Amino acid sequence: MRVLYTGIAIVAIAVVAAAGCAQQPGGGRPDGMRKPGDKLVPATIFIYGSDPAKCTAKVSPYTLQPKKNEYAYWTIIDTCGVTGSYAKDVEVAFLAGGKKCGGKESPIAGGSAKGTRFIEAQIDPNCVSGDVFKYDVKVDGTTLTDPELEIGQ
Repeated sequence: MRVLYTGIAIVAIAVVAAAGCAQQPGGGRPDGMRKPGDKLVPATIFIYGSDPAKCTAKVSPYTLQPKKNEYAYWTIIDTCGVTGSYAKDVEVAFLAGGKKCGGKESPIAGGSAKGTRFIEAQIDPNCVSGDVFKYDVKVDGTTLTDPELEIGQ
């Protein structure tokens, strides 16, 4: 009987979540930044540790490979508490290191993007396959990790 109730609860949660996403533009994103059919290249930022003052982050996959005009999309999971229950922004900040994407230092406009639970950014249309960009994942200006983004083929 317990399994039946658990299954019903999971289905109910999924239906409510799907209904909420269907009503929002941009595939469930309230900002409506993307259009239907735009391609997302997902990654997950895992923030972990036992003390919010000493958190570490891992990004999976470590090397994200979107193509020009696609969207890099990071989901944030904070088990350390550094974001204050997702009240603080997590920032993806691209580092200087070579002019690529038509002479720019970053594959995204402004060089960084922020979000509390999700971060998304459109890749510059001037990027070419093989361009690699290093970036930091930061909370309150503190760097938690430094993965990379490579423009795919």
